[in-house]
Amino acid sequence: MVKLSTLLGFGILGVALLVSTGTSGDKKDPAKIKGQIPAGWKNLSLSKEQTTKIQGIDAKFKAKIRDLEDQIKDLKVQERSEMVKLLTVDQKDLLRKLAVGEDEPKEKKDKASKDKSDDK
Repeated sequence: MVKLSTLLGFGILGVALLVSTGTSGDKKDPAKIKGQIPAGWKNLSLSKEQTTKIQGIDAKFKAKIRDLEDQIKDLKVQERSEMVKLLTVDQKDLLRKLAVGEDEPKEKKDKASKDKSDDK
């Protein structure tokens, strides 16, 4: 039962870390990606055909870049998961508390209270 709750906790932690470091989370349909003309290119007197082709190229590469960004996110989650697997149960509990902000590690609390008593 403890392993199940620990696993669930780290699953939530992993998702929270992913969301906090990710982009806005808006998923756009790759087919609806609209290409743009690079800044300053409108002054080049592009034909309609050139403009359409440039927008198509831009949209194509934006879709590829979005796919690669999604792969990077997935790899970061896998990386964190493999790292967490190496921790002991106590370390996992401490990590969870630190991520949620419940408690400071005991060593820091002891040091902080000692520093306060030294100031007096």
